[in-house]
Amino acid sequence: MTAVIVLLLAAHSTLAWDSNHAADRASSAFDELQASFWSEALGLWRSSMWWQSANTVEVLANLGLAVPSNKPEIARLLDVVFNATANDTVARCDVKVDLTFSGYFDDELWWGIGWLRAHVLTGEARYLNRSRYIFDDIVNRSWSNDSCGGGACWQATSDLRDMGRCYKNAITNELFLSLGAQLAQVYELRCQATLRSAPPASSLPSSDMPVDCLAAELTANWAQAEVDWFLKSGLINGSHLINDGLDTFDNHEEVCMNNRHTAYTYNQGVLLSGLGLLWSRQQRQQREHRAVEPAEGGEESPARATLPPKVRAGTVNFSAHTRWGGKGQASPSRLHARGGRSRHGIQSARPGARG
Repeated sequence: MTAVIVLLLAAHSTLAWDSNHAADRASSAFDELQASFWSEALGLWRSSMWWQSANTVEVLANLGLAVPSNKPEIARLLDVVFNATANDTVARCDVKVDLTFSGYFDDELWWGIGWLRAHVLTGEARYLNRSRYIFDDIVNRSWSNDSCGGGACWQATSDLRDMGRCYKNAITNELFLSLGAQLAQVYELRCQATLRSAPPASSLPSSDMPVDCLAAELTANWAQAEVDWFLKSGLINGSHLINDGLDTFDNHEEVCMNNRHTAYTYNQGVLLSGLGLLWSRQQRQQREHRAVEPAEGGEESPARATLPPKVRAGTVNFSAHTRWGGKGQASPSRLHARGGRSRHGIQSARPGARG
């Protein structure tokens, strides 16, 4: 799907340089994508793997944010795709791959990110809800402390009791981090909007905090837990590159070692999106903390009082794991560029805003 690759790169370069030319290229690629691959009857793109269709949803949402003239048609397409992928069967890799909750957890996460970007473009709650349902599925069915001290499993085993032997790979965990960080960003914006029209948080018991504030804290905490696990999991090798996954050992699932499989470029890139968003969140919270810090002996300012508990607490430790590179397959290499964009130019999460 060459058109998708061109579209993705063009849509992301629109905001970086020569925006008029990039917008034209992105729109041309969009036209070619639809003419060559789109099936209105299927509600999906032909000659596309399931996870690639999820990537296409994300790319189109980003295009709609970057080139607003494309937004009406993209919004229409998102509605068609959403209805075509509405099967909510919960499977364990034992039905088919093209299900929202298939048990192929990396595929699920690609869709979670795609639908979240669709929400950012349109503001529609149904897209946010589906993204959150996917995130919750990873928390409930993929994350396992039975091996490697935590981490998300690549696939659901046929026997729920055997998840301790699941394969822990880099891409699934990187996508979980990225989705968690992006959800936290969206929920925090929704939280702030709610608090601006609500009584001061200091007068509200914690049990009455707006649900979006609690969701922001929950998803950010999971993203932080993923970072903490990932950096000490062994996935990062001595050259500061990320290999494909971890090997476990029968009857000693707590022992996990880097399997030294290929350091694909997408494994170097996707991680950056989550780290970039968490870093941005930490920096923003530190600025807010300094801006509203009460003078010694003074009362807490009204601005600080409106922040929900722990929303401003940033604890990410970005150590020396920053020398990215490696050679991977041609198609997924575009994901490295996309992750880098999230790191260097944090994507807008305000629904309806330009990304």
